[in-house]
Amino acid sequence: MAATTLKINASDAKVVKCLKANLSIPKAASQLGMGVRELANDYYRLEPVLDPSLVITGTKAQVAKQIVAGHKAGLRWERLAHRSGLKVAEVKAIYETATGVSPDQAYCGKGRHYERYDRVTHKQLTAKKSPAKKPTAKRTVTKKQTGRKPATPRTNRTKAAR
Repeated sequence: MAATTLKINASDAKVVKCLKANLSIPKAASQLGMGVRELANDYYRLEPVLDPSLVITGTKAQVAKQIVAGHKAGLRWERLAHRSGLKVAEVKAIYETATGVSPDQAYCGKGRHYERYDRVTHKQLTAKKSPAKKPTAKRTVTKKQTGRKPATPRTNRTKAAR
Protein backbone atom coordinates (compact mmCIF):
# COMPACT_ATOMS: atom_id res chain seq x y z
CA MET A 1 0.00 0.00 0.00
CA ALA A 2 2.58 2.53 -1.03
CA ALA A 3 1.53 5.93 -2.26
CA THR A 4 2.20 6.65 -5.88
CA THR A 5 5.02 9.08 -6.49
CA LEU A 6 3.97 12.21 -8.32
CA LYS A 7 6.03 14.90 -9.91
CA ILE A 8 5.08 18.55 -9.94
CA ASN A 9 4.13 19.78 -13.41
CA ALA A 10 4.70 23.29 -14.70
CA SER A 11 0.92 23.84 -14.54
CA ASP A 12 0.95 23.08 -10.82
CA ALA A 13 3.53 25.78 -10.04
CA LYS A 14 0.95 28.40 -9.02
CA VAL A 15 -0.89 25.94 -6.80
CA VAL A 16 2.38 24.87 -5.17
CA LYS A 17 3.23 28.51 -4.53
CA CYS A 18 -0.10 29.04 -2.73
CA LEU A 19 0.33 25.78 -0.83
CA LYS A 20 3.79 26.79 0.38
CA ALA A 21 2.44 30.23 1.37
CA ASN A 22 -0.10 28.44 3.63
CA LEU A 23 -3.08 30.09 1.91
CA SER A 24 -6.46 28.58 2.66
CA ILE A 25 -8.19 26.88 -0.25
CA PRO A 26 -10.90 29.58 -0.72
CA LYS A 27 -8.32 32.40 -0.63
CA ALA A 28 -6.05 30.62 -3.08
CA ALA A 29 -9.01 29.86 -5.37
CA SER A 30 -9.99 33.51 -5.54
CA GLN A 31 -6.38 34.54 -6.08
CA LEU A 32 -5.85 32.02 -8.89
CA GLY A 33 -9.30 32.39 -10.42
CA MET A 34 -10.10 28.70 -10.01
CA GLY A 35 -13.06 26.88 -8.53
CA VAL A 36 -12.76 25.82 -4.90
CA ARG A 37 -13.47 22.15 -5.69
CA GLU A 38 -10.84 21.78 -8.37
CA LEU A 39 -8.28 23.68 -6.33
CA ALA A 40 -9.02 21.52 -3.26
CA ASN A 41 -8.38 18.43 -5.35
CA ASP A 42 -5.05 19.90 -6.52
CA TYR A 43 -4.13 20.87 -2.95
CA TYR A 44 -4.87 17.36 -1.70
CA ARG A 45 -2.97 15.77 -4.60
CA LEU A 46 0.14 17.94 -4.15
CA GLU A 47 0.26 17.92 -0.34
CA PRO A 48 2.02 14.54 0.04
CA VAL A 49 4.42 15.45 -2.78
CA LEU A 50 5.58 18.60 -1.01
CA ASP A 51 5.62 17.06 2.46
CA PRO A 52 6.49 13.32 2.32
CA SER A 53 5.80 12.94 6.05
CA LEU A 54 2.07 13.15 5.24
CA VAL A 55 2.13 9.98 3.11
CA ILE A 56 0.21 7.08 4.65
CA THR A 57 2.18 3.86 4.26
CA GLY A 58 2.75 0.59 6.06
CA THR A 59 0.90 -2.65 6.56
CA LYS A 60 -2.86 -2.88 6.15
CA ALA A 61 -3.36 -2.48 9.91
CA GLN A 62 -1.07 0.56 10.05
CA VAL A 63 -2.78 2.18 7.08
CA ALA A 64 -6.20 1.55 8.66
CA LYS A 65 -5.02 3.06 11.94
CA GLN A 66 -3.67 6.15 10.17
CA ILE A 67 -6.89 6.57 8.15
CA VAL A 68 -9.03 6.37 11.30
CA ALA A 69 -6.75 8.84 13.10
CA GLY A 70 -6.76 11.20 10.12
CA HIS A 71 -10.53 11.12 9.85
CA LYS A 72 -10.96 11.77 13.56
CA ALA A 73 -8.61 14.75 13.10
CA GLY A 74 -11.08 16.15 10.55
CA LEU A 75 -9.47 15.16 7.26
CA ARG A 76 -11.86 14.59 4.37
CA TRP A 77 -12.00 11.31 2.45
CA GLU A 78 -10.42 12.87 -0.64
CA ARG A 79 -7.46 14.10 1.35
CA LEU A 80 -6.92 10.72 2.98
CA ALA A 81 -7.18 9.04 -0.42
CA HIS A 82 -4.46 11.22 -1.91
CA ARG A 83 -2.23 10.72 1.12
CA SER A 84 -2.59 6.94 0.97
CA GLY A 85 -2.56 6.55 -2.81
CA LEU A 86 -5.91 4.73 -2.69
CA LYS A 87 -9.32 5.54 -4.11
CA VAL A 88 -11.93 7.27 -1.94
CA ALA A 89 -14.13 4.15 -1.95
CA GLU A 90 -11.19 2.03 -0.75
CA VAL A 91 -10.42 4.52 2.05
CA LYS A 92 -14.07 4.45 3.15
CA ALA A 93 -14.10 0.64 3.10
CA ILE A 94 -10.93 0.50 5.21
CA TYR A 95 -12.46 2.98 7.66
CA GLU A 96 -15.66 0.96 7.92
CA THR A 97 -13.85 -2.34 8.54
CA ALA A 98 -11.56 -0.72 11.12
CA THR A 99 -14.26 1.11 13.10
CA GLY A 100 -17.52 -0.64 12.26
CA VAL A 101 -19.06 2.77 11.52
CA SER A 102 -20.54 3.54 8.11
CA PRO A 103 -18.63 6.31 6.32
CA ASP A 104 -21.95 8.04 5.60
CA GLN A 105 -22.45 8.54 9.32
CA ALA A 106 -18.86 9.65 9.80
CA TYR A 107 -19.12 12.65 7.51
CA CYS A 108 -16.71 15.45 8.25
CA GLY A 109 -17.16 18.59 6.28
CA LYS A 110 -19.52 21.50 5.95
CA GLY A 111 -23.25 21.04 6.23
CA ARG A 112 -23.94 18.22 8.63
CA HIS A 113 -22.57 18.40 12.15
CA TYR A 114 -22.35 15.12 13.98
CA GLU A 115 -21.99 15.17 17.75
CA ARG A 116 -21.66 11.42 17.79
CA TYR A 117 -21.52 9.04 14.89
CA ASP A 118 -24.90 7.52 15.65
CA ARG A 119 -26.91 10.69 16.31
CA VAL A 120 -27.22 13.91 14.34
CA THR A 121 -27.42 17.02 16.49
CA HIS A 122 -30.21 19.46 15.83
CA LYS A 123 -30.88 22.88 17.24
CA GLN A 124 -33.43 22.83 20.00
CA LEU A 125 -36.58 24.80 19.33
CA THR A 126 -37.09 27.55 21.87
CA ALA A 127 -40.47 28.89 20.80
CA LYS A 128 -43.38 27.77 22.94
CA LYS A 129 -46.81 27.17 21.51
CA SER A 130 -49.75 28.71 23.31
CA PRO A 131 -52.14 26.19 24.88
CA ALA A 132 -55.25 27.76 23.32
CA LYS A 133 -55.79 30.13 20.47
CA LYS A 134 -56.39 33.62 21.75
CA PRO A 135 -57.94 36.47 19.79
CA THR A 136 -55.18 38.76 18.64
CA ALA A 137 -55.21 42.43 17.90
CA LYS A 138 -54.88 43.56 14.32
CA ARG A 139 -51.23 43.80 13.52
CA THR A 140 -49.62 46.45 11.41
CA VAL A 141 -47.63 45.40 8.42
CA THR A 142 -44.18 46.91 8.16
CA LYS A 143 -42.14 47.81 5.12
CA LYS A 144 -39.80 44.89 5.72
CA GLN A 145 -42.63 42.38 5.48
CA THR A 146 -44.31 43.69 2.31
CA GLY A 147 -41.64 45.75 0.63
CA ARG A 148 -43.66 48.98 0.86
CA LYS A 149 -44.07 51.73 3.42
CA PRO A 150 -46.54 51.13 6.25
CA ALA A 151 -49.72 53.16 6.19
CA THR A 152 -49.55 56.27 8.31
CA PRO A 153 -52.56 57.33 10.35
CA ARG A 154 -54.45 60.24 8.82
CA THR A 155 -54.01 63.46 10.74
CA ASN A 156 -55.88 66.68 10.51
CA ARG A 157 -53.68 68.97 8.53
CA THR A 158 -54.22 72.58 7.85
CA LYS A 159 -54.25 74.00 4.35
CA ALA A 160 -50.86 75.58 5.03
CA ALA A 161 -49.29 72.19 5.95
CA ARG A 162 -50.49 70.60 2.72
